[in-house]
Amino acid sequence: MSDNEFWAMLRVAGTLTSGGILKRILYATNGGKPAQDAGVLLRRFAGSGQVRITVDICKSVDFAFPQEGWAYGKERKARPQPEELAKTELAAFKAAGFEADSRLGSGVPALQILEQMDQGGYELAVLGAGSAKWMNNMLLGSTSTRVLHSSEASVLIVHHHAGGPDPVRILLATDRSEDATEAVGQLIAFADPAKVAVLVVSVADEVPTIQRLVPDGLTPAQAGEFLQEAARKSVELAAGPLRDAGFQVTEACPTGDPVRELLELAKDVDLVVCGSRGMGGAGRMLLGSVSDQLARLAPATMVCRRAGRNQTPAG
Repeated sequence: MSDNEFWAMLRVAGTLTSGGILKRILYATNGGKPAQDAGVLLRRFAGSGQVRITVDICKSVDFAFPQEGWAYGKERKARPQPEELAKTELAAFKAAGFEADSRLGSGVPALQILEQMDQGGYELAVLGAGSAKWMNNMLLGSTSTRVLHSSEASVLIVHHHAGGPDPVRILLATDRSEDATEAVGQLIAFADPAKVAVLVVSVADEVPTIQRLVPDGLTPAQAGEFLQEAARKSVELAAGPLRDAGFQVTEACPTGDPVRELLELAKDVDLVVCGSRGMGGAGRMLLGSVSDQLARLAPATMVCRRAGRNQTPAG
């Protein structure tokens, strides 16, 4: 993508946040610890004047055995029932200044979330990963994995969030691809600049897997310099609009394996934001891709896709 194309796409993304339009977010929760952490993180970084929240609860098997409770580390807490959970979460969002409503559904949670995302014109789904165990984060078939790989809109998956002092630390991974450009626009649309600090990162891959990204005829040293310069340019192009929107921004251009480098940096942030496909992406997000691995292994990841156009007027 050329620099001009990048800026043109950001201008399009910017028009979606103007005119007093609230971005619609579906926060799906079953009351478990990862889902509760997702709600806390959302309230910490999102702009209360920029988004409208729907608390979505599916009356599924998760609520069938309230006596078992939810595991919270070494302790277990009572498992709230759907009506109680909806009331509690709705009150938390309203107390934080958000416009919010709630809905109760039934059936298969992943299907309910995907249906609501499609019919309601939501632009972001927020949900817990469903398990705090590392091995379970790698398994297919969970609600979060199914939503992540099937949703037409963006998805934020939270494994754990410990809270902590403000500002919320966000890592924005970029490579000037179409979806990475979308990630910049959506971060501006959803996040409150007063609440967050953004680290913009582009990794210069030391062993490029997409040969077309490197011109023919370069020596290995020249190819490395080319990729490092491309990473610096990607960071510069993404950081500019964020600063213009009032965000506190720092930059980094490490060299190495993108997944390894991003996960190492993710240890020191609260949220990773990335596009669903990079420069070599084709079709829907692939299993094993950078974004897929970040969503499985980072504490919290927002995977961005071009959002739907249905929006709710403010007020």
